[in-house]
Parts: sequence; C-alpha cells; structure tokens
Amino acid sequence: MQEWVDLYSVNTNKICVVRNYINIDKFNQLGPANSKEIIFVGRLEKGKGISELIDICTTLSGYTFHFVSSIAPTAELYELSNVKISIGVSYESMPDIFKNAKVLILPSKYEGFELVTVESLCCGTPVVGYNVGAIRELSTENYCGVFMVNNKDDMISKIEYIMSLPDREYHNLRMNIYNNRDVFSDVCYMELLKKEFRCGN
Repeated sequence: MQEWVDLYSVNTNKICVVRNYINIDKFNQLGPANSKEIIFVGRLEKGKGISELIDICTTLSGYTFHFVSSIAPTAELYELSNVKISIGVSYESMPDIFKNAKVLILPSKYEGFELVTVESLCCGTPVVGYNVGAIRELSTENYCGVFMVNNKDDMISKIEYIMSLPDREYHNLRMNIYNNRDVFSDVCYMELLKKEFRCGN
C-alpha cells in the first residue's frame, strides 16, 4: 500500500489490502525448539540480497545456513563452509524445511507480499527481514515473530539474538507465532473480501 501512496499520491482511505493466503493445513508443522539452522528461501540473485547473504554467512561463521533456491548459486556461495544449498526442492517438502529452521532471513531489496514469510510463520518459525513486502506489513501490525531490521548489521544482531534465546523462551515464541496463524487461512481471506465488498456497496 505504501508504494501507491509514494508513487501515485493515493489517499490511504481509498485503499484496502487483502493479503495472500495459504493452505494452513499443509503448513501446519510446529518445529522443535532446539533447531540450529538459519534458512533463506528464494532466488539466489542480486535483488534478493545475495551479496549481503554472503557477508552475513561470513560474519556468522559459527552458525549453519541452509539456502533453498530454484536457481544455482554463485561460486562464492559454494565456497562458504557453513552453507548448505538445496536446489529445486519440491513444494511438498517445504513445510519440513520451515519446521526444522531456527529462523528465516530475507535480505531482499524488494518484495510484494512474499509467501515464504507466511509459510515460515505458519510453521512457527520467526522471520527477520528488511522493510519490504510482508515483513513491513506484518511488522506494522505487530505480528508475533516478524522482526523488521534496517540494515545488514541490524540483521546480524537480530539473528544472534534469536539464536541465543533460551530453549523455553524460544519455544514460547514459536508457540505464539503458530497460534496466530489463522489470519493467513482461506477462511480469513474470504471474510476480508466479503467485508470490503460490503463496504464498497
């Protein structure tokens, strides 16, 4: 919505955003509190922040990263000893990827309302990302488990914070995220559509 305001000077009172939904019956696997893997899901290209991913992995060399992508990474990524790379993972396997992750990171420069954020949250896994897309919208709404940061250094600090949480505190965080997942369901989506159509009439 902010882009419409910035680019076209549209009055926010005339805009309603109905976010994407997913099949929450599919992404319904609450993960363990002792997971140690930091994941990135998306295309390994410039717009997704690949240069910053490399810097983050280099700085946080004591942690394990798992990059899931549809395209092959650069040679520089392959050289990182703390990075595991999976190419062409099936959609059916993604709930397990999210469930077994400690945190999803998204250093993207631009996003729409990216579904990977929603899919991660529906599995109870927190997300750290920049002021774009679903990260911005959900952070504005104070949605549990969404950590919006301003730059690479902030992202590194937030990753370290999440990775260092005591098991009980981290487990409670996952439970709070998971228990709010109904807002991403098709039922909620249809209710929002009906509400806006009624207002429009």
